[in-house]
Amino acid sequence: FDTSISVDVLEHLSNQRREKAIFEMLRVTKKLAIIVVPEGEDSEKQDRQLQQLYSKVFSKTNQFLDEHVNFGLPRKEQILVAVDKSARKLGKKAKIQSHQVLNLGVRNILMRTWITRSKLLYYFYLKGFLLLVPLLRYCNFGKCYRRTFVIEFERQS
Repeated sequence: FDTSISVDVLEHLSNQRREKAIFEMLRVTKKLAIIVVPEGEDSEKQDRQLQQLYSKVFSKTNQFLDEHVNFGLPRKEQILVAVDKSARKLGKKAKIQSHQVLNLGVRNILMRTWITRSKLLYYFYLKGFLLLVPLLRYCNFGKCYRRTFVIEFERQS
């Protein structure tokens, strides 16, 4: 494939499976690979707090938050090392850029509005906040929840 994209997938895999997933993604990609993943200790701490809140509000667990907490979120360095190691094994030369996405405070507000028993607040989340999605691109400052990795491969002769 010319391009491959992985968005919010790697955090649901164990560390060993993450490396294999990155390798496979790079193996099948000719030009451009994009990985978007929640990353870092601060994001992991927020997910633990949200997991507890979800359990308290709904008296049950949330599969996705549970996987984030149980597997731990990847770190920037882990992704970069896995990409570099995979590219070397595949004999590919890659240029890697990474960018932060979605301020933790903004995400915390969005998630706490989602984790509610209030139908009015939840409706506001669905209809109100989602209308603001285009504005979220201006929320990539300070400590952020996600990181985007853009991996461009050099043309092989």
